[in-house]
Amino acid sequence: MKLSQMQDIGGCRAVLSNVQMARKLYEQHYQRSDLKHNLIRVKDYIQSPKNDGYRSIHLIYRYVSDKGKAEYNGLLVEIQIRSKLQHLWATAIETVGFFTRQALKSNEGEQEWMDFFRLVGSAFARMEGCPPVPDTPADEKELYLEIKKREAELNVVKVMRGWMQAIGVFEKKVKQTPKLQYFLLELDIAGEKLNITPYAKDDEQEAIIDYAESEKKNRGKKEYDVVLVGADTSTDLKKAYPNYFVDCEEFLVNLKKITNKYNNGT
Repeated sequence: MKLSQMQDIGGCRAVLSNVQMARKLYEQHYQRSDLKHNLIRVKDYIQSPKNDGYRSIHLIYRYVSDKGKAEYNGLLVEIQIRSKLQHLWATAIETVGFFTRQALKSNEGEQEWMDFFRLVGSAFARMEGCPPVPDTPADEKELYLEIKKREAELNVVKVMRGWMQAIGVFEKKVKQTPKLQYFLLELDIAGEKLNITPYAKDDEQEAIIDYAESEKKNRGKKEYDVVLVGADTSTDLKKAYPNYFVDCEEFLVNLKKITNKYNNGT
């Protein structure tokens, strides 16, 4: 694909407190606007969620300048409008993608994780009174119990909290020792223990070998998670999601509301 054909090489995102405000912003300030840029396409993923659970409104404009920036005329710019709950979902899937090295938001990754986020996306849509994600249970109890089952299988809450704790720790270590470049994270989910081994940039090969050995030793253990990350991981996450820690914690709070609603299947 040519860069001039990409619709989101430049853009911005608006996150509103609820879905009603998100739709109001779109309808009153964009749908009826007199912007000089040309609106060429609208993708309403709130009304018609994507199969992976993603929900938002995308507006694609063709850039028009009257201030001497004609060289950019015709390029595409994307505006995303979403509710806070939709944003929490997006932050969570981005986080899991970072740490599991899966392109989940591009529908590439382990089926278990993709199914989990698809189901949660549908539950969040239900919370907002919006259309559900295609091919997910229509019955709330069935949907919530399926999410509860998937969360237990993947240890979502403990794993995500472990990653969040890890980022906080190695951010401090990078500030104290700027030469550190890699971190081996070994998370004992059952024992709720986190071991972090730092490596300098020159020790990349050692970090890769240690990671491979730890992964081999713990292969098949669902209660154990091993990840090798770069020092720029937290920076990348915060560029995309400035309130990363708060957003992830709020996602887990909402997930707990789902998994606790039908305790013991009742």
